[in-house]
Amino acid sequence: MPYTPAVTPAAPLRPAAFEPVATAGIASETELYTIYDRPLPEQFDLFARHMQYAGFGTMLKGMGFSRMCSTPTTGHYEEDWLHELITVGSVDTAAVNPGDAAIIVLHADDHYDTGLGAPNVASYPVVGDVVELADGTQAQVTAKDTAAATHELTLTPLSSTGDISGIQADDVFGIVYNLHAEASGLPSGRAPRIFKYNNTFGVIKHTFGATGFELTNSVYHETIPGQPGSKGKSIYAKIERDELIRYEMSKSGLLVFGQQADNLVDTATALGFDTPISGSEGYVQFARTAGNQDTYTLGSYDTTDFDNAADLLLDERAAATNDLIGFLGPEIFKEIENSFTTTLVNNLIHTVDRIVDGYQDYMNQYHQALTRDGSDATLSFGYSAIRKNGFVFHMKRLSEFADVRRLGGSSYNYRSWAIWQPVSWTMDRLSNSNRPTIGYEYKGLGPYRRDNVFGSLAGAGVGGDNTPYGKAVTEYDTMRYFLVSHCGFHGAVANQMVVQQPA
Repeated sequence: MPYTPAVTPAAPLRPAAFEPVATAGIASETELYTIYDRPLPEQFDLFARHMQYAGFGTMLKGMGFSRMCSTPTTGHYEEDWLHELITVGSVDTAAVNPGDAAIIVLHADDHYDTGLGAPNVASYPVVGDVVELADGTQAQVTAKDTAAATHELTLTPLSSTGDISGIQADDVFGIVYNLHAEASGLPSGRAPRIFKYNNTFGVIKHTFGATGFELTNSVYHETIPGQPGSKGKSIYAKIERDELIRYEMSKSGLLVFGQQADNLVDTATALGFDTPISGSEGYVQFARTAGNQDTYTLGSYDTTDFDNAADLLLDERAAATNDLIGFLGPEIFKEIENSFTTTLVNNLIHTVDRIVDGYQDYMNQYHQALTRDGSDATLSFGYSAIRKNGFVFHMKRLSEFADVRRLGGSSYNYRSWAIWQPVSWTMDRLSNSNRPTIGYEYKGLGPYRRDNVFGSLAGAGVGGDNTPYGKAVTEYDTMRYFLVSHCGFHGAVANQMVVQQPA
């Protein structure tokens, strides 16, 4: 309807400087830029202040260390040592004179469950075994009493002059062989000890969206840094790219730092009842709870710290190769550089066989050089491998240990962590095939795989019969996109791992 005389129309929205009378009809930059708001060419650029990184999950997938799993949980079995020690829990009857026998009670840790319930426990020693004491005296297990929950052994010296009266609690003896009489019967057998590893899966979900209205608004500058073709697009393009990066970071975060959960539930609207939220034990938790632990003096990492890691693996007989990969935080990485700079300055070159610069293609480029015997040492700052104590320590900075916006900040000590393990595969004795010792598994069955599931939910107005976004699946005029991963870390033979962190 027309305006009534009492309503005065609003003045047109225009800058006063653009009035023709103000400039005698000559257009100026100030006037035109103000009225047209023209973007300048240099304003098309979008610069990223912080670089992104490929996460732990991406690395595992790139190395081929991922596979599908069609069971509710993932797991495997591991065999332990085939030979055990004897630890004295207490002395029931001490020997008095040379040649006298002693009765000892096995330490509680020397027993293991048979699955039949107490007192049905088992222990490794059998009658006929010969042990050697620390002073070289040898004694035979001449009797074994398994009636009690803790077994008792009778030890008799092999020699009539053998003195075992000094046996005391916490002594540890090795079984070296066994002896039996002529025409004697057979000794007791031993059942194998098998350990089961089990891990659960976690569900990672991310989503983003925009209204149909916003999908029609363009941004004149780049929406993705460094990609000129991204200018003039909807801000939806940047939202999509940013959320994809966050999704990959969440997935890698689960695989590195994940923990199993038994205290979380969520109400599933689609089901109408509460369902548990399951986590997954990640690389760090696996190494920290089941691997070998070592400490070093912060700020003083030295060659002996390499020796400590190597000795642990040698004692465990855990490394089938002399190549070790270490995932390091930035602080310990710098300490290692500095420690070997000091070593060379002090002319201790004989402690180092070779320091090698470069880390590319997961050690393939210089593997041949590393395996040559040599006593010369060459130093290049930024080196990534060193040979020490029979092992080649390959060093890789783990981005998650250095991310100051997550767990690489000052509140955590992951920046000073190193986790070492062999660069090798372990034998699956069931299939006689080699398997990686670390990796991840994702849920799936047949062609359906939940490693990375992406999709869009276009609403009425965004989706439709004549739009580029496909069929509408909701009544709301929005576009939503989802990213889902159902995965879990899978580690094996943790005794092949050494965690080094500050004391």
